[in-house]
Amino acid sequence: MAEVLKALLGFSKFSPGELRDFAFGTYQRMKDNSSLYTRPPVPMEQLLAQIETVSAWTAAALDGGRAAFAERDKQLKELRRMLVQNGHYVENCAPDRVAFLLSGYQLAPEGRTQAPPVNEAIRNLDWGENSGSFRFRFMAVEEADSYELRWAVSCRTARLANGKQNLSRRRRHTSRSAASLQARSISFKSAR
Repeated sequence: MAEVLKALLGFSKFSPGELRDFAFGTYQRMKDNSSLYTRPPVPMEQLLAQIETVSAWTAAALDGGRAAFAERDKQLKELRRMLVQNGHYVENCAPDRVAFLLSGYQLAPEGRTQAPPVNEAIRNLDWGENSGSFRFRFMAVEEADSYELRWAVSCRTARLANGKQNLSRRRRHTSRSAASLQARSISFKSAR
């Protein structure tokens, strides 16, 4: 069975310069390997013209004019659309990884990677929606019926304030307490 190759097509986080450079790289590499990529949905000349248009509007937007920014963003959106179309074409035409990489596109990761936990008890910790609150997810423990979170103020100049909160088996919680809190430990209680 043939290997399924997916292109990394998330261009929304690219700056205008990064997108232009990436697009020009794919243009050059697909044109150099025209025997592999004979009929892309967006012809190479049209892609090059769009890259030059984006470059011109990016330069025009440096003066800070609203109309130039709006037109630059419109042209960037069109360039992204073209790159996605050609990316899907490369996914379908490339016979193997080497040919795929010759197009200038990058392979999408095969699996999801999870961020490492904060410590052995807390998966992640973040500020809450309201001032003075925080959100967290704790590591699941099979035999735990409830969890208990303890915290203390981490600022040296502030008075020591301790807190304790009993939590259910739900894994995502929000706590309303002092703004500069640091989770210290979570203890697990089991009914057994």
